[in-house]
Amino acid sequence: MPDRTLAAADDTVVVTGRGVLCLELRTGRTLWSVDPEDTGADRKGRALYGGATIDGRTVCLSSDGPDLLVVERDRRKRRWSWSHSYFWFGPVAPPLLAGGYVFPRVAASTEDACAVDLRTHKTAWTLKSVDAEAADLQLLADSQRLYVLRGSRLRGFPLT
Repeated sequence: MPDRTLAAADDTVVVTGRGVLCLELRTGRTLWSVDPEDTGADRKGRALYGGATIDGRTVCLSSDGPDLLVVERDRRKRRWSWSHSYFWFGPVAPPLLAGGYVFPRVAASTEDACAVDLRTHKTAWTLKSVDAEAADLQLLADSQRLYVLRGSRLRGFPLT
C-alpha cells in the first residue's frame, strides 16, 4: 500500500497518509485536515491513516488507532469509531461499504472479513478464514454479495 491514498466522491477528495486532507473538488478549498505533526513524538514520520471511503456526508477512515474512524465529511466531527482486537499498523486499504455494513481491514490471519453495522456501529458478524496459509486478501462487493479473494480462492457470501 502506498504512503498516501486518495478517495474522491460527491465533489470531495480525501488524501490520507501521515495526516488527512479533505478538499472540495470544485473550488480546491480545504474543508478540514489532520496535521501529521500533531500526532505525538512516538508517531512522527509514520503513515497513520490508510485509505478512506466517502459515503454521502461521512468519511470512513482506516487508522492505526481505532481500526475505523467515521467523521462528518464537511467538518471533521467524529461520528463514531470501531476497534478490533487486532490492529493493523501502517497504511491499509480503504474500508468497503456494502449492504448496510462497513468492512474495515482486519489484521488477523484467521479472519477474512468483519462486518460492522452502519446503524449500530457494532460488529454484526465475522467471516473466519478457511485458508491455513497467509495470503493477500481482497474484499469486493456488489449490491447482494461480499466477495473474498485470499490467495487463489474466491468465495461469495450473501449480504442480506
